[in-house]
Amino acid sequence: MTINTSKSKLVGLWKNQDGFDFLGFHHRKMPYLHKNGTKYRLRSFPSKKAMKKMRTRVKEETATKGRLNWPLKLMVELLNPMIQGWRNFYDHLDVDRSMANRFLSKVDWYILRRLRLFRNKKHRKRKQNWSEMHFLLQRTGLKTLCTWKNRTALDEERRKAVYRKTACTV
Repeated sequence: MTINTSKSKLVGLWKNQDGFDFLGFHHRKMPYLHKNGTKYRLRSFPSKKAMKKMRTRVKEETATKGRLNWPLKLMVELLNPMIQGWRNFYDHLDVDRSMANRFLSKVDWYILRRLRLFRNKKHRKRKQNWSEMHFLLQRTGLKTLCTWKNRTALDEERRKAVYRKTACTV
């Protein structure tokens, strides 16, 4: 077996250099604040290339002029399986959810923007503002990539443990 030198490279991950992309994730050493000072940990979040592919796929699905006669609910039903698949992939294993959500919320915003453009092209007379559109999409059942609203039991236990420590020491 030979190594493909054009696809392979050495990365000084612990020398505070650039990270690397692997399977749609970007892995990099990043600082975080600790009670003993600044510490470093390996963080994983969606790569720029993967996010660009997501935005391109959403644009392909929402840009078709032949779909202007579709109701918004049908467009949401078309997008929901894609969103759920991306969410399952990026909400996997040991990925830092808070860091991943920082990037996935940008894709969520892009999906909302594309659906707003779709709706405004369909109904030329009335343009909806962001809050009305967001409420309408929630009613139609649009899923989101960002999982910050949904805490797992483990995250909730960690939050309670930290809260108890700060409450006892203050």
